[in-house]
Amino acid sequence: MHASSPKAKAREPEAYALFLQARDIGEQHTPLAYEQSISLYRQALELDPGYAEAWDGLANTYGYLGIDSIWRSDEAFRLASEAALRALALD
Repeated sequence: MHASSPKAKAREPEAYALFLQARDIGEQHTPLAYEQSISLYRQALELDPGYAEAWDGLANTYGYLGIDSIWRSDEAFRLASEAALRALALD
């Protein structure tokens, strides 16, 4: 009996490109980079709402906004938690 190998999920190419851009820009760790990253993650999620990795990236970005005191921590962490729970529900 062979265990089945994990199946890669098909992704909308444009959503994947937006995800990569969002992740790369967010690595700059500046207020503007975080805002741009959030916008790109949201665009990716408009194209593919089931994209768990994009929800995870969005959660991380919101978390950084709270950690770096760019946004009020309660709001940033609430949004981070919502996005993280969405990612977990999907994958």
